[in-house]
Amino acid sequence: MDILQMQLEVLLAEHKALRDEILAKTHLHVEIYIAFVATLGIFYGVIASNHLYDLIYLLPILALSLLLRIIWDQKIITVISHYLFQMEETIVKMFGSMCASNPELHQNPLNFWTGWQHYYWQHAPKHYYEWSMVLLFIVISILPSILYSLLCIFPTILLTSIDTKISSILHWTIFSFNLVVMLCTYCLIRENVFKRRGTWVEHIKAV
Repeated sequence: MDILQMQLEVLLAEHKALRDEILAKTHLHVEIYIAFVATLGIFYGVIASNHLYDLIYLLPILALSLLLRIIWDQKIITVISHYLFQMEETIVKMFGSMCASNPELHQNPLNFWTGWQHYYWQHAPKHYYEWSMVLLFIVISILPSILYSLLCIFPTILLTSIDTKISSILHWTIFSFNLVVMLCTYCLIRENVFKRRGTWVEHIKAV
């Protein structure tokens, strides 16, 4: 076994390990989503059954904290992906060197390595993942607390009073704060998830 082949085997092993790392983080995201949706269901059930409606104000901060954790993971995935693209260029060059040095392998090195990123670009999925984050972290997690604030501030909307332990002024304060949290959450999703796909695809097209 020559040095070039040994280097190639090391690169392929590292490539597989990094791809497995991306898959592991992707599976982790799915598990986090399932756990968070289940937690939301339990949380809303406890609030409704025990009339502890003021606890709904905890959800925006919890949602934002979880979103930041997911964004951190996605940035790691992006870094790994870009490194994989560079590694694949090196692998193709090494295949080319092996083909040139072996009379039996006089063919295009891309016959050995096509690059999955080009296939991905041709069949790139739509923004289902991004909009699912908007629904989960904004519509389901933050918007109910904002609507609850409005119901407490303007009880005539329901023509009845709501059992709350918080003053109207504090409801106004929390309402304003949650509006800021909602806007920040959307901006985070927009900047780090929607635009992340765009920069990633541009990098793929450039390879």
